[in-house]
Amino acid sequence: RHALGDAAACDAALDAARACAKREKSNPTQPWPHLAMALADTGRADALLAQLRKLPVRESLSFELETAARRTVARAVTEGDEETFTRYLTRLQDHNGFVLSLGVQEGAAGALRAGRAEALFSIVARFAAHPSYGGYAGAHVARQAAWHGDVALALRLARAVRQHYPHPCPALGYAL
Repeated sequence: RHALGDAAACDAALDAARACAKREKSNPTQPWPHLAMALADTGRADALLAQLRKLPVRESLSFELETAARRTVARAVTEGDEETFTRYLTRLQDHNGFVLSLGVQEGAAGALRAGRAEALFSIVARFAAHPSYGGYAGAHVARQAAWHGDVALALRLARAVRQHYPHPCPALGYAL
């Protein structure tokens, strides 16, 4: 239904899948990862975030939840959706910054192609402060910007990363 552009039918199908998952008694955790992937694939960022919020803050995410979250973050970056990115950043930064890092890197190319350089810069500058993956993700996106031909953006991204990581950063050096 999503592929056909029928949002109402897609929402109805997702509601039915959610109801089915709630009824599952023999293996109650089995349907939820599939539902998470469906939510990501159909662009239901708010519904996926609601599912993520049910987990304890530092609990490990399943592979499917990580994948769904990564796809949603990548879509937000591609679309320049800073609000969705910020909500996912706030929720996921304690789980695993790697998921956010991959989402930022994967969405950057689409943002560059769509001409969303300012939104991309804002997102990367916000994530650059992440203690584990911010520098690497920022350097990777700076390299993508340079390859895309936007050297000015690449240099701005590099400066934003250096504000948080003043020590030598091989990934950033390579990007520059």
